[in-house]
Amino acid sequence: RCGMRHSKFCTIVLSLVLIFLYLPVAVLIANSFNMSKYGGEWAGFTLKWYGALFSSSNREIWMAFERSLIIAGTATIASCILGTTAAIALHRWRGRLQTAHYGMIYTPLVMPEILMGISLLMMFTAIGMQCGMLTIIIAHITFCVSYVTMTVLARLQDFDDRITEAAYDLGAGAIYTFFHVTLPILLPGIIAGGLLAFTLSIDDFVITFFVTGPGGDIGKRLDHSAGIAHQIHHKIRPFGLAIRSKIGNTHNSRMAESGQKTPFDLKS
Repeated sequence: RCGMRHSKFCTIVLSLVLIFLYLPVAVLIANSFNMSKYGGEWAGFTLKWYGALFSSSNREIWMAFERSLIIAGTATIASCILGTTAAIALHRWRGRLQTAHYGMIYTPLVMPEILMGISLLMMFTAIGMQCGMLTIIIAHITFCVSYVTMTVLARLQDFDDRITEAAYDLGAGAIYTFFHVTLPILLPGIIAGGLLAFTLSIDDFVITFFVTGPGGDIGKRLDHSAGIAHQIHHKIRPFGLAIRSKIGNTHNSRMAESGQKTPFDLKS
């Protein structure tokens, strides 16, 4: 553990961690000025990609960015409210019901995204809810609220309940105590959970892919994915046939050496 004195080891470790975190970002920024389309090699400095980004022909990109901010912002606010109340409930009350509550909070943290996306899509279909921006917001709240709850719960571990008891003894009501005593203490944890929820919502694609509406052009994307899979299948198939032929020849050779009849001999 690093003390108050300056430690070269701590400085080296901190530098390595910062390099590990921010070097990919720096490489990405540098490649945005690369003339090459794919960034595999440096082809010269250019600003044409930024020109294409801010051109009027790419209005759809900015519309998608605006929708992403609306969805992430709405999901973050709702997750902070639900996650904070869930964390307070889990911290103050114990029982069998709270054990089930813990399970509901932990499940989105360990469940694969594709499984959650399919489950949410099946639920929306079962209740007859048309997929669109509302279903995307609900889906994002579903997995973001767990991260906010865990962050606020970590903040509540060091919470001194005697502070709220002192507020009650001085005549403060439950609502006043919450907004003027409890909430300011939990605010750092709520902000940290909100930032995490906002980042996860912006980053998510798999769950959004399943619960988006007809405007998301799912059919086109599925056709595109099917086309890619078809191309990959045709490229991989010759290698699969060669491997299968090699395994079959090796197996027949071993059977012939042991004096057993091969499937070809049995057919003849």
